[in-house]
Amino acid sequence: MTMAMRIAAVALCLMTVATSNAQVKFEKYSNISDSLATYRALRDNTPIEPAFKKVPRFAIVAGDGNFVFSAGASVKFITTYDWGNPVTNPKSMGISAITKRGPGDKRLFQMSAGGSGIYFNIIGFPNAANEVGLFISLGVDNEANNTYKLNCGKVYLRWRGLLAGYAKSLYDDIDADPYTIDGYGPCASGAHDNVTISWTQPIGKYFSAGIGAELPKSSYTAPLPLDMDPEEAKKKVASSFQTVPDFPFFVQFNNKTGHVRLSAVWRNLHYVDYTLTNKRRSETGFGVKLSTKQTFGPVNLYGMVQYGKGIANYFKNNYGAGLDLVPADISEIFTEGVKLVPTRSFGLMAGAQYDINPKLFMTGMFSFLRNYTPEYILPSTTNWEDQMRRGYTVNVNAIYRISSIFSAGLEYRYGRRVNETYTSLSNNRVYAMLYMNF
Repeated sequence: MTMAMRIAAVALCLMTVATSNAQVKFEKYSNISDSLATYRALRDNTPIEPAFKKVPRFAIVAGDGNFVFSAGASVKFITTYDWGNPVTNPKSMGISAITKRGPGDKRLFQMSAGGSGIYFNIIGFPNAANEVGLFISLGVDNEANNTYKLNCGKVYLRWRGLLAGYAKSLYDDIDADPYTIDGYGPCASGAHDNVTISWTQPIGKYFSAGIGAELPKSSYTAPLPLDMDPEEAKKKVASSFQTVPDFPFFVQFNNKTGHVRLSAVWRNLHYVDYTLTNKRRSETGFGVKLSTKQTFGPVNLYGMVQYGKGIANYFKNNYGAGLDLVPADISEIFTEGVKLVPTRSFGLMAGAQYDINPKLFMTGMFSFLRNYTPEYILPSTTNWEDQMRRGYTVNVNAIYRISSIFSAGLEYRYGRRVNETYTSLSNNRVYAMLYMNF
């Protein structure tokens, strides 16, 4: 088969990929074994996230089948309408971002094309023992002043079971999150992409496992030294050097209807006590998570529960909130300084998706987050009474597939947060979306 014929065959076969059962349609109508192998190689190197659910429809095969290059793109246009205590980020309504608004600022209309982007999937020696994959995505990041910049979303390489680069944390189970137009999704879901190196392998027919080392991303609340400007203190805390990576790992059981995954992460949190001696100290953090996705005919069920100490930054709506470590109670203050202690956090999520027909599905989701933050009275980078005690989000949406690459959707999202003083704030948001992915 010549190169031109190979390119034409791959392009023709990839164009049969239409909906969520893309692989079934591809294998049903294609009997070109090398094109099917190309599809599978591209699929296996693609992140399990809504923006990358479809294999790109453009692919070039070269070097007698030893090199595959494909490119894809997505455009996500949304309008939002808030009432209650509006959040000024049109892409995401996180409960940690809900703040009290004045009487004249209770409603807000916004528009955004953020969440759009392009991505490249490159495979060397596909389906061979030494297959190597490279994935790069570039996303449009919209800012408050409505300027749009292109930033790197994902960049990683894969070789056998090894993955190295910038990708989702191994502690996160993205496949167990129901689809939401809102960028945050469940408030207790996984928090962030990270620089990571991990090793994942199947174990027999039904199990798989993975272990990794990740760049430690921490967020602390620290007391303010009397002789230091508050803003300078916040910068010092934010730039506190870490010396030990985070270590996530998981074990997953796969069956005919879905999967059940047990994940864990261990952390060693370093900080500097700037109050008196500039002494360096550390605390241990850990987290465990049980997550699942199960499919029964037209119904997909999602569930997650997790608990941890010193892992607040691994919860979506705790990210950057200074809750990994907080000042100890006044009775635990050292004579030579102030000790920081980890916050305990608990989260759960339950959701379901119903496929009404091949073009229309509906999703409902509830997510809850609870922080057990020790009370402290010292002036700090964040006062104790302003810390989030608990919160929850509710999502209901309907997504209609106009064509194999074009969708439209509506979503209602409600969020409520309760601070440590039991002051509560809430917000309502309606999304309307047009989305194209190819």
